[in-house]
Amino acid sequence: MANEEEPQQKLIITDSSKIYEDMSPYYLKDTFSDIQIILSDKTIHAHKIVLAARCKYFETLLMQDPKQTEIKLVDVPSKAFEEIVYYIYTGSVVIASFDKNHISDILELANEYSLKTLEKSIYEKINVILNSSNVCFFLNVANAHDMDELRQKCHTFIDEHVSQTLEYDFLNSLTQKSMVKLLKRDAFLVNEIDVFNIAANWCKINKDVDNLVIECVRFSCLTQNEILNVVWPSKVVDNEKLLNLLATIQNKSTHEELRFAGQLKDKNLATAEYNVKVISGMNTNMLFEEPENCKDGAYHHTNDENGITIDLGVVKFFNNITMFIKESREGSASSPSLSLAMALSRGYEISRKYESTK
Repeated sequence: MANEEEPQQKLIITDSSKIYEDMSPYYLKDTFSDIQIILSDKTIHAHKIVLAARCKYFETLLMQDPKQTEIKLVDVPSKAFEEIVYYIYTGSVVIASFDKNHISDILELANEYSLKTLEKSIYEKINVILNSSNVCFFLNVANAHDMDELRQKCHTFIDEHVSQTLEYDFLNSLTQKSMVKLLKRDAFLVNEIDVFNIAANWCKINKDVDNLVIECVRFSCLTQNEILNVVWPSKVVDNEKLLNLLATIQNKSTHEELRFAGQLKDKNLATAEYNVKVISGMNTNMLFEEPENCKDGAYHHTNDENGITIDLGVVKFFNNITMFIKESREGSASSPSLSLAMALSRGYEISRKYESTK
């Protein structure tokens, strides 16, 4: 009887830990170098295969002309660029000091060259060193280059600092674009008169082109006293507009518009529409669309101690939570164990509504 042929098996041995160790000695060395990167004040020796393998930007650039031996980069800070090349060769970068300009230069190059891991790491470092002296600088950088994650970190810092201290002079160094994006958010946790004071204070020092900053104020949320005693004396709003505002709110006893939740009133936030994601639980790819479709919602068994974890994406404020409790096979609804950690906007209380659905 012929021997059955044994299935072929592969023996895989990896030593990936030495890749960067082996490449790092060639950083900035002309040994085997086949490309020169010419900056305004120096020339850097590099290797095409390393640049192309580690950076999509350089791969695309080199593919356009594989035989090229020089790359000229205009208006690129050489010190920051050397840090980028060092990262490409070694997988790490050492920033000697918390010089915000140097950090910004490296971040902008990482963003331009699509080095996402490095970019994210810098975001995390910036988040550690954020303070009232540098947050506006980094927020301006974020808005200039559409860095959403950095923008969110800066907004979060400003929200907490301003709401706790009501100090806002440091915001005067924001660009107009940064100030508009900051003030237009519903999640900015300050009273509307404080929003006006922030905008007015900025406008006295900076030029408000097309009144974009001052128009972020929801004047209909202000009282007559606030308009007469604060807004009018500031001289930053046209008198005719103020007279129209006073006429509009003269007979108002309550505000119809709220910065905190006005646009999301009676909205179900537990949907993919608001970039909400279920992190843990069962049926995690589904979220509630309507109460009657609770069968399509995320759920967990009562003996599951981890329950359901939902990532809201950004800071949100709730005044109502609805839970749907399915009846057990015996016909009795199981008792829920609910642990909630949330922030509430001023004037709101949690209303928990339990509904049993079959």
